[in-house]
Amino acid sequence: MNILYLHGLDGSLSQPKRSILEQYGAVYAPQLDYRNEPNCMRLIYEQFKDHNIDRLIGSSMGGYMGYYLSNALDCKACSSIRHWQHAR
Repeated sequence: MNILYLHGLDGSLSQPKRSILEQYGAVYAPQLDYRNEPNCMRLIYEQFKDHNIDRLIGSSMGGYMGYYLSNALDCKACSSIRHWQHAR
């Protein structure tokens, strides 16, 4: 399974969360600069459109981006790791 994790504003994917997600598949967690990159959503889409993403998890700002990207990437999404079980 290919998992795309989008962190929140000024955040990152913590090692404990990454370890949990890696139990389910390959984890992609790009470091995003939402404040200074106005085309962030387009860049994420272009980078991952051919990765066959199965699940997209977003936290805070990443959840907002993930809502739209999950439709573009045709994958299931959830707004946090807490909701992971429901999206499986």
